[in-house]
Amino acid sequence: MQGIPGLGKTTLAKSVCEHIGNRCETLEQDSFKGSNSGKQCLNYLETLLTNDKLEIIILSRNNANNKQYYNYAKIATELGWKTLVLTPYEFIVDSLEKKKLEDICRKTIIERSGHPNFDNLPINKRKSILTMFINQFKVALPSDVVHFVETIKWLDNEGNRRSIEMVR
Repeated sequence: MQGIPGLGKTTLAKSVCEHIGNRCETLEQDSFKGSNSGKQCLNYLETLLTNDKLEIIILSRNNANNKQYYNYAKIATELGWKTLVLTPYEFIVDSLEKKKLEDICRKTIIERSGHPNFDNLPINKRKSILTMFINQFKVALPSDVVHFVETIKWLDNEGNRRSIEMVR
């Protein structure tokens, strides 16, 4: 999944895996601690990719640009997996829709609790992290390691973030 902080990537990933069952696993970089959390996440992904019982692995991280998701997709491709990147529809169609989604994410990261990385950060730091990811964001494109790119509409017709039930 590709998107900015507060989008609901992890919530959606967990819901999808609950719906699919034990053939699916979700992986979130934020669950790893320390300065090498990206490396830890990449290593764990490789472990999951060699698990014969899994059919779907959902990587829930910002993946705001090619540099952030390329190594993850490369390992998956090398181990015979097909990679699908889900990206926010609102980031490719209309600046008003993008602004609405950014506003919802901003509110979410300010109010969120229970997040391994954001809980201990002051509000201004949370906002600056979100702004950084918004400025870096580039929609994924099919490549040698990304086999498919699909958009997902995160906002409903009234401009609210969709519930998990609506996305299913």
